[in-house]
Amino acid sequence: MLSFSWELGIKKPSREIFDETLNKMGLKPEEVIFVDDGALNIQKAKEYGLNGIQFKSVDQLKEDLGFYNIEI
Repeated sequence: MLSFSWELGIKKPSREIFDETLNKMGLKPEEVIFVDDGALNIQKAKEYGLNGIQFKSVDQLKEDLGFYNIEI
């Protein structure tokens, strides 16, 4: 399930956006992989307990998801 900050009207990387999304999805931070192209957003997500991948390319994303045993 995807959740977009613009849908909630909250800007990243506020903790509120992560908390709201986790509550909406019924997930714990450690159960989530947050993907974003912004280094600051990834850093904040990790500080809040989420896994994070900074998107740079499709190939890089596929490789990084492999670390979580996810293949696309």
